[in-house]
Amino acid sequence: MLAWTVFVLLNLVVSGHWSLWLVFSLVPPLALPVGALAALALAVLVPAAPGRTAHRRVAIALAVAALLASLPQSGLHPGTLAPWTRDGTPPDGPVVRVVSWNTEYWDQTDDPAAFFGYLRDQHADVYLLQEYLHLVAGQVVAIDDLARLRAEFPDYRVVVKGELVTLSRLPVLGQPEVADDNVLRVDVRTPGAARCPPTTPTSPPNSTRPAARCRWSSTGCSPSGTPSARTPTPRWPRPPARTPSPG
Repeated sequence: MLAWTVFVLLNLVVSGHWSLWLVFSLVPPLALPVGALAALALAVLVPAAPGRTAHRRVAIALAVAALLASLPQSGLHPGTLAPWTRDGTPPDGPVVRVVSWNTEYWDQTDDPAAFFGYLRDQHADVYLLQEYLHLVAGQVVAIDDLARLRAEFPDYRVVVKGELVTLSRLPVLGQPEVADDNVLRVDVRTPGAARCPPTTPTSPPNSTRPAARCRWSSTGCSPSGTPSARTPTPRWPRPPARTPSPG
């Protein structure tokens, strides 16, 4: 019980900040709350030995702590249960469709036409792309594909910072400077009280607010006024970060 709680808490704090923790990060995210629920069930259902009632209470408390700490890491988001349609339009109002994709060294091992065709087929309002770089002889190399990006997405604003790229066909309100090279923040204006739906293929927290301003980072969407999501610490040395490039 104690070991699982410690593991969940360490994963919450260390994951994405210490490369050696990648080994433990192989545990499926859904296993974290499932394990906590199993521990809680055991603590509640298994009768305590005589004179060990206090130990049972501690076990229940630890299981509850593990469950609460595991939920943000589980990848489960209530909004994914909503009846979103393929084109991102829910039955009750406007929506902003977001696609977040780790490209795995951009189009280095793909046919460029197929690469950009796949992106266009997602029909997203905002694309959050990572690994805008190539791998040559074991070293990452910065690339410049801005001309192709603008040609393939003429109605989108293109913003680049290091290996991070944001494409937005929503009006860009600003690109606030972020000291962390692992974060690209782009503020956009959404249509009315639009929703930030689950992304494809990953899902950041959903939000529905009257405000028509959303803050986007390289990995997700959050209502203005809350911290932007951050990308994990990379597994490789990065090329020198470029100044955010307006599109």
